[in-house]
Amino acid sequence: LPHSSPSPSSPSSSRLFSADDVNIGNNNGESDFDMDTMTSSTTSSTSTSSSFYDKPYGTWPSPITSKAITAGTVRLSGLSVLPARGDDDDAVYWLEGRPNEGGRTVLCRCRPSSDGPSAVDVTPAESNVRTRVHEYGGGAVVLGREETEIFYSEFAGQRVCRLIVDDNGGGRVGVPVSVEGDRYRYADGVLSRDGSTVYCIREDHLIDSEEGGGA
Repeated sequence: LPHSSPSPSSPSSSRLFSADDVNIGNNNGESDFDMDTMTSSTTSSTSTSSSFYDKPYGTWPSPITSKAITAGTVRLSGLSVLPARGDDDDAVYWLEGRPNEGGRTVLCRCRPSSDGPSAVDVTPAESNVRTRVHEYGGGAVVLGREETEIFYSEFAGQRVCRLIVDDNGGGRVGVPVSVEGDRYRYADGVLSRDGSTVYCIREDHLIDSEEGGGA
């Protein structure tokens, strides 16, 4: 990358010097360094090279951006296994955070097969599986007793949605099952033994407290 070399008169900028720009000492061990020599020498050096230019500290351009670094990164969390039933194999579920899709979180599934493991997206393309309980979230998915039913928190409205999964592992549009509005947030759901009820932590944001809500 081109080096940054602001004007010597600017206190908030920097300049790169070569070994030929400044004579640090003479044969008698005395310093020949002075500001006039440095200014004259560096001015001459930079005027003959197009690779030097002036920029304040912190503004040097770079083709390496934070977006370029994180765009291909996938964050994995929430790993769980649904035991096999009947002729089906065990199914592995996990959450994927995808920066290249606006940072949304997707529920995925993988099941071994004769053709090798294959992963599919379970939640719909427009969904974002994330709860804001305690702001940082966690526990946003509950797997039903049967693999065809899944409950999750939808980030946009913080409502719990029920998703019916098709034979290919993908789900249709999630249907909200919690009350409308953003007063409540849900997390850490647990399914009852008979599969008829989901118990959750519910955070109420109309209750004033030092934590900003009550559970």
